[in-house]
Amino acid sequence: MRSRATRDEWELIGDATFHDLRHNFAHWAREAGWRLEEGAYYLGHVTRKGTPDISTTARYTQVSREDVKEKLKDLRG
Repeated sequence: MRSRATRDEWELIGDATFHDLRHNFAHWAREAGWRLEEGAYYLGHVTRKGTPDISTTARYTQVSREDVKEKLKDLRG
């Protein structure tokens, strides 16, 4: 990534990798309401049978305490 960046952009990029971007995308997709299955398909986490491998995708995402609190509010109505 750094090879295409200007010198001014180097500091912003730091030592980010494409793998870091995949993790960030997965986390942001979950925050946006994507189901793990949807993220799995998009990221290519599928089994040989073609079904989503959510165990792999789950490692890419983390649920925040605030996310859980908001979901609990929705349950209470």
